[in-house]
Amino acid sequence: MDIHAAPTSLRTALARRLPLRHAALRLALAAAGVVAFGLATLLAAQVRLQLPISPVPITLQTLVVLLAGLLLGPRVGAASQLAFVALAITPWGSFAGPIHLTAGYVVGFVVAAAVVGRLAAGQQPYRRLLAATLLGSALILLCGAVWLASAAGLGARAALLQGVLPYLPGDAAKAALAASIAAGLRRLGDQAV
Repeated sequence: MDIHAAPTSLRTALARRLPLRHAALRLALAAAGVVAFGLATLLAAQVRLQLPISPVPITLQTLVVLLAGLLLGPRVGAASQLAFVALAITPWGSFAGPIHLTAGYVVGFVVAAAVVGRLAAGQQPYRRLLAATLLGSALILLCGAVWLASAAGLGARAALLQGVLPYLPGDAAKAALAASIAAGLRRLGDQAV
Protein backbone atom coordinates (compact mmCIF):
# COMPACT_ATOMS: atom_id res chain seq x y z
CA MET A 1 0.00 0.00 0.00
CA ASP A 2 1.34 3.44 -0.86
CA ILE A 3 1.16 4.49 2.77
CA HIS A 4 2.19 8.09 2.10
CA ALA A 5 -0.70 8.63 -0.31
CA ALA A 6 -3.24 6.64 1.70
CA PRO A 7 -5.91 8.50 3.63
CA THR A 8 -4.58 10.00 6.83
CA SER A 9 -6.92 8.03 9.08
CA LEU A 10 -6.09 4.75 7.34
CA ARG A 11 -2.37 5.54 7.52
CA THR A 12 -2.70 6.34 11.22
CA ALA A 13 -4.67 3.19 11.95
CA LEU A 14 -2.15 1.02 10.12
CA ALA A 15 0.80 2.72 11.75
CA ARG A 16 -0.58 1.99 15.21
CA ARG A 17 -1.15 -1.67 14.40
CA LEU A 18 1.93 -2.46 12.34
CA PRO A 19 5.51 -1.17 12.46
CA LEU A 20 5.30 0.41 9.00
CA ARG A 21 8.69 2.01 9.42
CA HIS A 22 10.17 -1.18 8.07
CA ALA A 23 10.71 -1.01 4.34
CA ALA A 24 10.14 -4.74 3.88
CA LEU A 25 6.70 -4.56 5.47
CA ARG A 26 5.72 -1.50 3.41
CA LEU A 27 6.85 -3.34 0.29
CA ALA A 28 4.89 -6.46 1.26
CA LEU A 29 1.73 -4.40 1.85
CA ALA A 30 2.16 -2.65 -1.49
CA ALA A 31 2.72 -5.96 -3.29
CA ALA A 32 -0.35 -7.46 -1.64
CA GLY A 33 -2.42 -4.46 -2.75
CA VAL A 34 -1.11 -4.71 -6.31
CA VAL A 35 -1.91 -8.41 -6.57
CA ALA A 36 -5.28 -8.17 -4.79
CA PHE A 37 -6.60 -5.31 -6.91
CA GLY A 38 -5.07 -6.73 -10.11
CA LEU A 39 -6.93 -9.99 -9.48
CA ALA A 40 -10.09 -8.15 -8.44
CA THR A 41 -10.06 -6.20 -11.72
CA LEU A 42 -9.59 -9.43 -13.64
CA LEU A 43 -12.50 -11.05 -11.81
CA ALA A 44 -14.65 -7.94 -12.30
CA ALA A 45 -14.15 -8.33 -16.06
CA GLN A 46 -16.06 -11.62 -15.85
CA VAL A 47 -19.20 -9.83 -14.64
CA ARG A 48 -20.30 -8.29 -17.92
CA LEU A 49 -23.37 -7.17 -19.76
CA GLN A 50 -22.97 -6.79 -23.51
CA LEU A 51 -24.90 -3.92 -25.02
CA PRO A 52 -26.23 -4.39 -28.57
CA ILE A 53 -25.14 -0.86 -29.53
CA SER A 54 -21.49 -1.16 -28.48
CA PRO A 55 -18.57 -3.59 -28.64
CA VAL A 56 -17.69 -2.50 -25.08
CA PRO A 57 -19.44 -4.47 -22.32
CA ILE A 58 -20.58 -3.06 -19.00
CA THR A 59 -18.45 -4.57 -16.22
CA LEU A 60 -17.65 -4.00 -12.55
CA GLN A 61 -14.04 -3.15 -13.42
CA THR A 62 -14.54 0.58 -13.05
CA LEU A 63 -15.60 0.11 -9.43
CA VAL A 64 -12.43 -1.89 -8.68
CA VAL A 65 -10.20 0.62 -10.47
CA LEU A 66 -11.66 3.53 -8.50
CA LEU A 67 -11.28 1.63 -5.23
CA ALA A 68 -7.66 0.83 -6.12
CA GLY A 69 -6.90 4.53 -6.44
CA LEU A 70 -8.84 5.46 -3.30
CA LEU A 71 -7.42 2.73 -1.06
CA LEU A 72 -3.93 2.13 -2.43
CA GLY A 73 -2.90 5.62 -3.48
CA PRO A 74 -1.70 6.80 -6.89
CA ARG A 75 1.42 4.70 -7.46
CA VAL A 76 0.28 1.39 -6.03
CA GLY A 77 -3.22 1.85 -7.44
CA ALA A 78 -1.81 2.37 -10.95
CA ALA A 79 0.55 -0.58 -10.45
CA SER A 80 -2.42 -2.78 -9.57
CA GLN A 81 -3.96 -1.98 -12.94
CA LEU A 82 -0.71 -2.80 -14.70
CA ALA A 83 -0.84 -6.11 -12.81
CA PHE A 84 -4.35 -6.60 -14.19
CA VAL A 85 -3.01 -6.17 -17.72
CA ALA A 86 -0.24 -8.69 -17.02
CA LEU A 87 -2.77 -11.16 -15.62
CA ALA A 88 -5.25 -10.60 -18.45
CA ILE A 89 -2.75 -11.47 -21.17
CA THR A 90 -1.95 -14.85 -19.61
CA PRO A 91 -3.71 -17.95 -20.94
CA TRP A 92 -5.94 -17.94 -17.81
CA GLY A 93 -6.95 -14.30 -18.06
CA SER A 94 -9.09 -12.32 -20.43
CA PHE A 95 -10.17 -8.80 -21.19
CA ALA A 96 -13.85 -7.91 -20.95
CA GLY A 97 -14.23 -7.08 -24.63
CA PRO A 98 -12.27 -7.33 -27.86
CA ILE A 99 -8.93 -5.82 -26.81
CA HIS A 100 -8.35 -4.17 -30.18
CA LEU A 101 -11.45 -2.06 -29.47
CA THR A 102 -11.27 -1.75 -25.66
CA ALA A 103 -7.56 -1.14 -25.04
CA GLY A 104 -8.22 2.55 -24.44
CA TYR A 105 -10.40 1.74 -21.46
CA VAL A 106 -7.60 -0.43 -20.04
CA VAL A 107 -5.13 2.45 -20.45
CA GLY A 108 -7.73 4.60 -18.73
CA PHE A 109 -7.74 2.17 -15.77
CA VAL A 110 -4.08 2.92 -15.07
CA VAL A 111 -4.54 6.68 -15.51
CA ALA A 112 -7.72 6.79 -13.41
CA ALA A 113 -6.26 4.81 -10.50
CA ALA A 114 -3.31 7.22 -10.37
CA VAL A 115 -5.43 10.38 -10.64
CA VAL A 116 -8.07 9.20 -8.15
CA GLY A 117 -5.34 8.19 -5.71
CA ARG A 118 -3.67 11.58 -5.98
CA LEU A 119 -6.89 13.57 -5.57
CA ALA A 120 -8.14 11.47 -2.66
CA ALA A 121 -4.91 11.53 -0.66
CA GLY A 122 -5.15 12.81 2.89
CA GLN A 123 -8.24 13.28 4.97
CA GLN A 124 -10.83 14.20 2.35
CA PRO A 125 -14.57 14.65 2.81
CA TYR A 126 -16.99 12.41 0.93
CA ARG A 127 -17.76 15.07 -1.69
CA ARG A 128 -14.05 15.29 -2.58
CA LEU A 129 -13.85 11.49 -2.85
CA LEU A 130 -16.93 11.52 -5.07
CA ALA A 131 -15.46 14.24 -7.28
CA ALA A 132 -12.22 12.22 -7.60
CA THR A 133 -14.09 9.05 -8.57
CA LEU A 134 -16.32 10.85 -11.06
CA LEU A 135 -13.23 12.36 -12.68
CA GLY A 136 -11.60 8.92 -12.73
CA SER A 137 -14.63 7.45 -14.48
CA ALA A 138 -14.60 10.30 -16.99
CA LEU A 139 -10.91 9.64 -17.73
CA ILE A 140 -11.58 5.95 -18.35
CA LEU A 141 -14.42 6.81 -20.72
CA LEU A 142 -12.36 9.49 -22.51
CA CYS A 143 -9.39 7.15 -23.07
CA GLY A 144 -11.75 4.40 -24.17
CA ALA A 145 -13.72 6.54 -26.59
CA VAL A 146 -10.60 7.99 -28.21
CA TRP A 147 -9.19 4.48 -28.74
CA LEU A 148 -12.55 3.10 -29.90
CA ALA A 149 -12.89 5.90 -32.46
CA SER A 150 -9.42 5.24 -33.82
CA ALA A 151 -9.59 1.43 -33.78
CA ALA A 152 -13.09 1.14 -35.21
CA GLY A 153 -12.83 4.09 -37.58
CA LEU A 154 -15.66 5.94 -35.85
CA GLY A 155 -16.27 9.64 -35.85
CA ALA A 156 -16.42 11.57 -32.59
CA ARG A 157 -20.23 11.41 -32.43
CA ALA A 158 -20.36 7.66 -33.00
CA ALA A 159 -17.58 7.06 -30.45
CA LEU A 160 -19.52 9.14 -27.93
CA LEU A 161 -22.75 7.24 -28.63
CA GLN A 162 -21.11 3.81 -28.49
CA GLY A 163 -18.30 4.30 -26.00
CA VAL A 164 -19.45 6.92 -23.47
CA LEU A 165 -23.15 7.72 -23.20
CA PRO A 166 -24.44 4.20 -22.46
CA TYR A 167 -22.03 3.94 -19.54
CA LEU A 168 -22.62 7.27 -17.78
CA PRO A 169 -25.43 6.19 -15.40
CA GLY A 170 -23.66 2.99 -14.31
CA ASP A 171 -20.29 4.68 -13.97
CA ALA A 172 -21.82 7.46 -11.87
CA ALA A 173 -23.33 4.82 -9.58
CA LYS A 174 -20.01 2.93 -9.35
CA ALA A 175 -18.19 6.20 -8.59
CA ALA A 176 -20.63 6.98 -5.77
CA LEU A 177 -20.34 3.44 -4.42
CA ALA A 178 -16.52 3.55 -4.47
CA ALA A 179 -16.50 6.91 -2.68
CA SER A 180 -18.97 5.56 -0.09
CA ILE A 181 -16.89 2.44 0.52
CA ALA A 182 -13.72 4.48 0.95
CA ALA A 183 -15.45 6.96 3.27
CA GLY A 184 -16.86 4.07 5.32
CA LEU A 185 -13.45 2.40 5.60
CA ARG A 186 -11.94 5.70 6.71
CA ARG A 187 -14.59 6.02 9.44
CA LEU A 188 -13.82 2.46 10.55
CA GLY A 189 -10.13 3.34 10.64
CA ASP A 190 -10.90 6.38 12.80
CA GLN A 191 -12.94 4.28 15.22
CA ALA A 192 -10.28 1.58 15.45
CA VAL A 193 -7.60 4.04 16.51
